[in-house]
Amino acid sequence: MPNSVSIGSLKAEPGTRNFGMAKVSETATYDVDIPVMIVNGKRDGPTLCLTGGTHPVEYPGIEAVIRIANKLDPNTLRGTLIGIPIMNVPGFQAKSPDCPLDNTNLNRIFPGKPEGSAGPAIADFVTKEVLSKATYYVDCHGANLGEVSPNHMICYEVGKKKVDEDALSICKCFDTEYVRVYKPAKTEMQARSPLLEAALKDIPSALTEAGSVGGLSSTTGMLEENDVTWLCDGITNVMRHFGMLDGHARLASPKIITEWVELRAPCGGLFYLTTRIGTRVQKGQVVGEIRDCFGQTRATLKAPFEGLVSLVQYHLAVDRGRHLVQLFNLEKARS
Repeated sequence: MPNSVSIGSLKAEPGTRNFGMAKVSETATYDVDIPVMIVNGKRDGPTLCLTGGTHPVEYPGIEAVIRIANKLDPNTLRGTLIGIPIMNVPGFQAKSPDCPLDNTNLNRIFPGKPEGSAGPAIADFVTKEVLSKATYYVDCHGANLGEVSPNHMICYEVGKKKVDEDALSICKCFDTEYVRVYKPAKTEMQARSPLLEAALKDIPSALTEAGSVGGLSSTTGMLEENDVTWLCDGITNVMRHFGMLDGHARLASPKIITEWVELRAPCGGLFYLTTRIGTRVQKGQVVGEIRDCFGQTRATLKAPFEGLVSLVQYHLAVDRGRHLVQLFNLEKARS
């Protein structure tokens, strides 16, 4: 028989759901609470944990976690879904990718500190109350308000066969052409993302990149429904793949990307992308130009290999040294 599930002060018995706010920290004048969604299945099964809003101006992931938790029927679910739709609530309120209460990036401070300021306290809560219960984990990200990127997946290789295989299978549950695979660097160990924190705890995990410019349409100002649907379909497929829901899981056959490069601005000026996001480019091809205020070209950015334009951190005004374009190395990609 399945057991009750508790997150902070919230508790869900088998066959029920419970949504509410959990206190994680406090300021001089108000508490810092984050939303928690528990759907506890009537039947035994694994626990899938979902988080959105680690960077809270990446909106499709927030909406996807909310929709999935509301759609699930606890009477037919095997196992448990735990959702944190907005991890960085202070940043969400301030419309900032970081936590404005202490200027922390929640994607760099795990496992957190219980006695820390707001950001580390949120990370500590998620580590102890959420990831500790996870069988599988998906952290929902996307391109923020100054970025453009094709939808794709990310996971770590931690050198444990079953963990790495299941992490890659989570990625393949999403309709993606590309999966970016990291091997943890020593520099990441002291300032970890929730994705790496979970992977190091032997929890098969994946990160979604869904939606550009915060996931908002430039014509309607609304969320791009295709991105939210892409996420919801992928998460549902994950639950089918691991037996939490009935139905057959459809697995993609993406290219595995293990190398990429970030092209920086060699000088200041106005940046113009000369090829579309998601486009394949040849070695030596110009992918962008930096011009002066009179329209004269000062520098060009060229692809160092056959690659894919996978991320553009776009602002017309750029300073020297700024990251501008990320390229996946297709020459080193594997199937």
